[in-house]
Parts: sequence; C-alpha cells; structure tokens
Amino acid sequence: MGVIPSQLELLDRLIEPGMRVLTIGRLTVHETYRAHHRASRNSTYFDDFARHRYPGVSVDHLDASGYQGAAIIQDMNLPLTDENRALSGCYDVILDGGSLEHFFDVPQAIRNYDSFLKVGGFIYISTNANNHFGHGFYQFSSELFYRVFSEENGYEMLDCILEEHPLLAAEISSSRRYFDAVDPATLHRRTQFISNRPVLIHCVARKQRDVEMCRSLIQSDYQEAWSESGGPRREPGRVRSAVKELFDRVPVLWWFYDRWKLGVMVRLGRNSDFRKRNSSAKR
Repeated sequence: MGVIPSQLELLDRLIEPGMRVLTIGRLTVHETYRAHHRASRNSTYFDDFARHRYPGVSVDHLDASGYQGAAIIQDMNLPLTDENRALSGCYDVILDGGSLEHFFDVPQAIRNYDSFLKVGGFIYISTNANNHFGHGFYQFSSELFYRVFSEENGYEMLDCILEEHPLLAAEISSSRRYFDAVDPATLHRRTQFISNRPVLIHCVARKQRDVEMCRSLIQSDYQEAWSESGGPRREPGRVRSAVKELFDRVPVLWWFYDRWKLGVMVRLGRNSDFRKRNSSAKR
C-alpha cells in the first residue's frame, strides 16, 4: 500500500493545519511514479512525510497487526474493539490508499471508517476499479460508493474519479488518464465501461451528520424500476419497438451491435458517461 502522486493531489485539497488524519495501513509515499523501487528499499511512511508537507497535522495509522509498526491494531472485518471505540469521531480525514479490496467484510470496514470520522470530516478511498483481478478480494464500481456515501447515510459525495494507468503497478505508471464517474442514479441507468489498462477509482466524501449507516443497499436502477412497478408499465417508443423487431428477425445484428458497444459505446475514453479531466485534482 502506498500514496501515489494522484492521491497526493487530492489530499492537498483536503488536509488543513490542525487536522487529525487516520490512514488505513501504514502507507508508504511515492512522490514520483518512478521513485517506486528506491522507495521500496528506503520507505518513507506517510505519517513521517505529512509532518513536512502538512505542518500542524497529526497522523495515526491502523492495521490488523503490528507488522509495520501501526499505532492502532484493528481487524476491519470486525466491529471496533472497546479500546478503539474510544477513538470514535476523533478524525478529520480517513485515508484508505488501497486497503478496502483486501477486507472480506467490506460493509463492516466502511462502518468502521464512519465510526472513526467526525462530523464535517472527509473520507478518501482509493481502490481497484478494473483489470486488477487477483490483487485483492474485490474490484469496485462507482455505484457502490454513491449508494454508500449518500445523503441517507449522512454523507455528501464530493468527487469520484477513475484513473487509468498503463502498467499493472500504479506506483510506476507515469502516463495516465483521469475521468469523472457520475452517479448512475442521475442518469437513470447503469454506467459501464471496459478498458485495456488497469483502472483505479478515487472516492472523496464529506460526513454531514452522524447517523447509523444503512445495513441494506439497492443498486439505483433496480431501486427505480421497483419503485415504478406499482404503476403502469412504460411502453417503448415506435422507433425502439421497430429496431427491436428488426433485430429479432435478423439475430446476427445483435452480434454487430454488441461489437460496436464494446469498441465505442462503453470503451473508456470514448464512453460519454465518463468525461475526461486533466488530473485527479482539477477538472
């Protein structure tokens, strides 16, 4: 786990003097993408790095074991221990720089993040979105984070970004592209993409009020469909009905349509649902 330049750009927007930060895992810092191997031999931990970059900021680090000298020991698959519960609402920023995908019980881990965070504080999660198969237990979509960090759960989503990097190791991938990931609920449909390269997702949310997080979440398109199930069924328009009838009569058209979708409609960089931005910090 480590903090890479794109994450530092986002952190520079969040962290202010006097804040108290909790990192999930003791994170190493890679100030440049090509410094990875040098840093692995002589690691700079984020808590040491932050003293110079963010004066007046205190940083604690949490892990499941004391292997890397973590100050707080907590298995994030389990509710907070009595000792750690005393830290509830103590932190201004929770930084997960690549841990969530390694936790089996993701909902419990997020509830623990919420417990540590004070009202008005920020949670920043950076994790796998695509083409990181085998790196951890999971890869994540923006749908999950928009549903979790919702107004109902007492949060406001501030930013959700995709970061495409050309190499499997994000730490050494210097050429990268950034895209906005909009809330699928605002488009009333799923937002899907495919890519040839690995993609990270960065999520930044602010805690607006202290409420118990929902135990059950429903994907937005199902939520919308089920809420309309009691009313009259919406009939497709004439054009759509005619196209569907044509495709049903000539099944090979479905093959060409699906090939077009893969090559254009849902290809990251061409997909209009994900607008390109200049960096992780600025649109």
